[in-house]
Amino acid sequence: MSAIQGGIIAAGLSERFRRQGIDTPKAMLPVMGRPLIEHALSEFVRAGVANVTLIFNEESGPLVAPFIRGQFPHLTLDILMKNTASSFESFLEVTRRLGPGPALITTVDSIYAPGRLGELIRARKNFPAEALVLGVTRFIDDEKPLYAQLGEASRILSLGPEKSGFATSGVYLIPQKPESASGFKALRYYLMDRVARGEPTYGFDMGKSVDVDHPGDIATAEAFLSSFPAGPASP
Repeated sequence: MSAIQGGIIAAGLSERFRRQGIDTPKAMLPVMGRPLIEHALSEFVRAGVANVTLIFNEESGPLVAPFIRGQFPHLTLDILMKNTASSFESFLEVTRRLGPGPALITTVDSIYAPGRLGELIRARKNFPAEALVLGVTRFIDDEKPLYAQLGEASRILSLGPEKSGFATSGVYLIPQKPESASGFKALRYYLMDRVARGEPTYGFDMGKSVDVDHPGDIATAEAFLSSFPAGPASP
């Protein structure tokens, strides 16, 4: 098993889906017949991560928690149910509950190639020990992508709205929990500030990565996943 801890951010209110009349919690939205949260946790299992901290909002948490405990009884799951004001607050809530050492945190709505999360963990040795490594993708269909300009050795030179070849993909490999971060309205602003201050931040190409933000994204994610041979169901 990997010594790296896992984290999943799933505290959003799914407002875009609700506006389309879909009241299912985002974590339970089916893609290829399996809820998003099952896809996310299965990739941690595939990567050898045994301890995962998850955050859900207070409405969806009681619905999702019994499902994942039943599907993944062999994982050590730390489940937090809390309404947060932003993605940054959700990120901090997860990191506060982690132990010392590196952790791999993802958003629940990121779909990427099976096994790619494990490849990121194995690639960690190629980056400085103190570096934050962001999953990035060239497949950009987000409404408000956070673009990443990569330089030598895939170091991120800038993050922001200015178009470049990559955008972040909702995957964050952190060397340790942030001790003094505060005051950011969204996770992207924390990341942008880190890069602007010259903190070592690198990009890892996740390949195609689909962010399931709208009902139409489900079909895109299913078409993408169907291009891979069916492997073992990983719970």
